[in-house]
Amino acid sequence: MNKTTIRLALSCLVALSAGFSACEREALPQSNANFRNIPNSNGLSKRVADVVEIAPNEYVFWGTELQSNNQWDLYAARVNAQGIVWEQRYQANSIDDQAICLRWYNNELWAVGYQNGIGTAENSTVFKIDAANGSALSSLNITTVKINDMKWDGLSSGVIVVGGTSDVNINKPEFNASTDTRDIFVANLMSSGTTTNIYWQYAYGFAGMDEAKTVYPTNTGIIAFTNVGSNNGQQTGTIIMNNNSGGVINQRSFDYAPNTLDLGTAVGNGQTNGFELVALTNNGDLVRQSVSIPTNSTINYNNQNTSIQNLQVQNLFANGSDYLLTGNNNGQAKIYKLDNNFATQNDVTLSAAQIDPNATNVAISRGISIGNNQFLVAVNYTLNGVQEIGYVKVDSNGNIIP
Repeated sequence: MNKTTIRLALSCLVALSAGFSACEREALPQSNANFRNIPNSNGLSKRVADVVEIAPNEYVFWGTELQSNNQWDLYAARVNAQGIVWEQRYQANSIDDQAICLRWYNNELWAVGYQNGIGTAENSTVFKIDAANGSALSSLNITTVKINDMKWDGLSSGVIVVGGTSDVNINKPEFNASTDTRDIFVANLMSSGTTTNIYWQYAYGFAGMDEAKTVYPTNTGIIAFTNVGSNNGQQTGTIIMNNNSGGVINQRSFDYAPNTLDLGTAVGNGQTNGFELVALTNNGDLVRQSVSIPTNSTINYNNQNTSIQNLQVQNLFANGSDYLLTGNNNGQAKIYKLDNNFATQNDVTLSAAQIDPNATNVAISRGISIGNNQFLVAVNYTLNGVQEIGYVKVDSNGNIIP
């Protein structure tokens, strides 16, 4: 079945901004047994940034869709084995929305869209979304802030968001990492009915680029993994913040040789307040960081290099004592199985030919653990000039499976 037939069969009625497409369900097409592409109901280019599982074998994909005015609007689709359950479009801002993250907490769907427009301030918009039909139950615009991650705070019905502030304003062309500054931003958002508000917010940093990449709220404090900037380059750090205010309880930062450029991703490693992180250094090496926080006054690191280079990290999954690492390397979508020493045990490439004979520009995005030692990763690719989205499932060895 080709895409034209699929689009005609779906007969989707695409609404305008924040609209809804009521689609006739059809089994997800696949160009081979191990790849599922999500039907493109209107032929517009789409890209996926994140995915969550909201029911067994049912997922919501969060990304953006290119409109006729060359603007990317936020886009979400709920998908099961029979096809698209619903689609939604959201206009958070007027210029170039970039999808960031999506989470499923307490049967509530939360998502963030980030505006990276030229000639205007950076803004993030947090949505609480009805999983039944995709409509936005509430939204909150946070100006001059780039949100990178959010987690349920573990103590109430709120969420913790982290990222970085920006001094960009309407009179500047765009954010310049060499001359502008960021501070670490953390906020607690509380939602009731159709309203989401900031319960508290806190900004913290030194001169230069200070930005929180990931966050893990615990019962003893908010643990934010950051890039802490300095005049000599960027460092990787961990900061423990207070659950009730975001104020700093403890921090530890250190410099690599060469300096760390970007923090990739993190997972819990089974220790008490213990985590595994991956960082990319400016010579292309990956550095593994085992971080343990036995008390609020102690932050321990154990660093280790891997043989993998130049990987744009998307996911780090813990699987017992082993790990799966996914990302994109020199135009290839890569899946690695790593042992407890972070040595490569298996190296799998998701090629364009595995998707479609005419596919190009294949890239892995964010993913999730779906149980039974299996994982799902979202995929972006181009087909006949249109950007498309889909997904693959992988086993604990990193092999792509049906």
